[in-house]
Amino acid sequence: AASRELLVQQLEHQNIKVRCEAIVVLGKSQHADIFSFLEKLAEDPSPEIRRNVMIALREFGDEKALPIVKKHLGDDDISVQRQAKDTLRNLTGE
Repeated sequence: AASRELLVQQLEHQNIKVRCEAIVVLGKSQHADIFSFLEKLAEDPSPEIRRNVMIALREFGDEKALPIVKKHLGDDDISVQRQAKDTLRNLTGE
């Protein structure tokens, strides 16, 4: 639990690479309470953060992520769009 708290704290870190790593690790943890963090971070102004949220949602592996992922199929950033497409394929098997 302590390491999860540290990861959640790192979501606010100044270094974007630290934030991105924390996002993916939290997604892999698959704790139900993490979803709300990922949902919020999916709206981050940084494409790098949004792309890593798509990766984390893939790792999270829950269909409740589908509305967020589908929304980002039309993201302003092509790398986020590609990752959303990959995540959607992974979550739906299509």
